[in-house]
Amino acid sequence: MTNYLYSDLMADFDSYGQMRQAFAFDDVFEEVPLGVFVMTEVNVKEGLDGASMEIIGVDRSMRIARSLWVDPVGIVSGTTLSDAVGAVLSNRWPDVELDLQSTASTVPALTLGVQGGSSSNPWVDVQKIAEAGGLEVYFDNGGVAVLASVNDPSSQTPLEVYVEGEDAMVLDVSRRLSTDQTHNGVVVTGEGTNVVPPVRAVLFDEDPASPTYRYGAFGERPVFVSSPLVLTAADAIAVANAELSKMKGAEENVEWSQICDPSLDAGDVIKIRNEGTRLAKVLVLDKVTIPLSPGGSMKATARTVRVLVDGE
Repeated sequence: MTNYLYSDLMADFDSYGQMRQAFAFDDVFEEVPLGVFVMTEVNVKEGLDGASMEIIGVDRSMRIARSLWVDPVGIVSGTTLSDAVGAVLSNRWPDVELDLQSTASTVPALTLGVQGGSSSNPWVDVQKIAEAGGLEVYFDNGGVAVLASVNDPSSQTPLEVYVEGEDAMVLDVSRRLSTDQTHNGVVVTGEGTNVVPPVRAVLFDEDPASPTYRYGAFGERPVFVSSPLVLTAADAIAVANAELSKMKGAEENVEWSQICDPSLDAGDVIKIRNEGTRLAKVLVLDKVTIPLSPGGSMKATARTVRVLVDGE
């Protein structure tokens, strides 16, 4: 194993979690990649149990975020959104690996790196460009920059089913309900100077099985989004769909700890039943904390996609 004490900070390192599986009388340990991280801090200490090392890192988006604009960079009008995202990422990190979903959406003329014209943070700029097409940009667990659609969790098949019994994975569960920051609708307006009249899209949670159903007890609670990068009605609808997918069911957060399964990630959909908390729902993971040892417990935070009915 590399002695990171003598390595350069800002170097990349791969992280793997372990998953323990039992087959007959044998335990099998499988390594699952968690991501490629940029090393930002190394702490070494020695005690009664010997020497130990702590490494702190963040994902590769930090390479983009910290490479602040020095000179203005222009993107010509009519450039596809995917090409614009690729241009920004490659400009800030020439060796970046890209996996960009192609799109017909285009951007207006942009000048990045000019005060008042954009953020000084290129990662913020590239996220805004992606969001204008209803897409998201992130670094995957292989360290590759990905541009992809925001998936609607209500249309996905649960990856895992957690129920009580001998094979239960869940160790403890808690539920928290709050309407303080919950919304169930999106109003998107494109306000580019070359868009006359401004384009507009309005979407609400129309799923009767959702706890934030528009015509249910929750009512209508929209958020309003405007962007000079939204140029067409199709763009506005794509942005509204993406934003609504991030908000559905957010009036209830479910938190639990479970036997470690590092193959799960934020955005995955699971099904869970728990009698003590009267929980019988399909949930989308918003946050997971994964230990590097299969002996540790994994913690997860999720929100409701829909309520299960009898027999599901």
